[in-house]
Amino acid sequence: MWRNTNQPILGIPLLVLLCGLLSSCAKRPPAPPLAPPKVVVSKPIVDEVMVYTNLTGYLDSVFSVDVRPRVSGYIQRVHFADGKFVHEGDLLVEIDPRPYQAELDKAIGEVNRWEAQWKFAEADLARIAVLVKSGSVSKEEYEKSLAQRDVAFASLSAAKAAVAQAKLNLDWTKVTAPISGRIDRIYQTEGNVVTGGMPQGTVLTTIVSVDPIYAYFDVDDQTVLYYQKMIRAKKLPTAGTGDAIIEMAQKTDVGYPYIGMVDFVSNRINPSTGSLQIRGIFRNPDELLKAGRFVRARIPANMPQQAVLIPEAAIFTDQGIKGIYVVNEKNQVETRTVQLGPRSGSLRIVTEGIRPEDRLVIRGVSRVRQGMTVEVEEGKIEHQHEPVRKLKLPEFPELRPKKKPSATEPSSKDPHHEMAPEPKQENATPNKEAVAPPKVRDSQ
Repeated sequence: MWRNTNQPILGIPLLVLLCGLLSSCAKRPPAPPLAPPKVVVSKPIVDEVMVYTNLTGYLDSVFSVDVRPRVSGYIQRVHFADGKFVHEGDLLVEIDPRPYQAELDKAIGEVNRWEAQWKFAEADLARIAVLVKSGSVSKEEYEKSLAQRDVAFASLSAAKAAVAQAKLNLDWTKVTAPISGRIDRIYQTEGNVVTGGMPQGTVLTTIVSVDPIYAYFDVDDQTVLYYQKMIRAKKLPTAGTGDAIIEMAQKTDVGYPYIGMVDFVSNRINPSTGSLQIRGIFRNPDELLKAGRFVRARIPANMPQQAVLIPEAAIFTDQGIKGIYVVNEKNQVETRTVQLGPRSGSLRIVTEGIRPEDRLVIRGVSRVRQGMTVEVEEGKIEHQHEPVRKLKLPEFPELRPKKKPSATEPSSKDPHHEMAPEPKQENATPNKEAVAPPKVRDSQ
């Protein structure tokens, strides 16, 4: 065994090279300090604002009527065009009147028959009254004749009531519009048989009023409690008094162009949803508001007041606590805990924790911490001032309750109904003067 000693040894140069590299690394200069982070600051906005509660709801008609006939029969003619505006009292549908005209003629015949019976009984009573005085007829015969007169009178009154009912039925063959509004299409065309009656009558069409119009909204219970406190403190008007304003808009509207008033608040909280229903009423002269459409609205939550406003991007959350960063005169970051109020446009109202002269970090919030020195760039909070509008509530005179006639005022008489006069009460010795029979008018 032998070993070649003439080969070069490679381990020594590698060791020398490694030592040189290590010595060069140890002599590198230290890294320069990091530049302070750059942030954008601005003073908060101080402006007069009106805080609102935003709502969503739907429109509904003030009046909505299913038009039903009161009598049965064939539809003889339809007098309205589908989808048009109709006025109260306009003729809509005419039902074949001939059967009801025949019933009226029959009822008038019964009146004439009982009128003749009544006249005969009245004359017979007058004759017997004379005989009773002379003793030729017993008192029992007189009382029998008096009863026959009264029966004839009662039958005459019943016949007159039948005439009145027959005239009503004849009038009801002409179906008129009970309200003014926009009418739907006709559901039963000419020639069809319809059933009359109040609960189960055939629906001919529907009419909905268009001006004014209602809007219904649901308000959560927490908001309801807030408004109750504000109203009790007389800081907001009470709903239903004509002073509670509500602004409304449709999906494509800019702002809230429709001004109305809150005229109704439900008397109980819905236990299923935990909300209270309120209603606003709005003018709709151009009929742009349609029943059933979803809308958005807002109601004032306070009176106009000065408030401090900051952007949402300047707010951070630390374990559920809301805070902001402000920069002092040494360009050092300070942390402030704030109390937030509601939104006003794109900004948030701050009730506590910031002063109008503070320099608020509005951009670069994620790059700073308490006590850090920063490079400051002045910026500006974008804010579109919305002046507090002086709103005027619309009036709704057509919804005011109508004055009821007093007891002393005469009520309007039915032209188709004329009651028979009350018969005179006969004593033991009857009056010789006979009661004049009532007049009966012929059918029109």
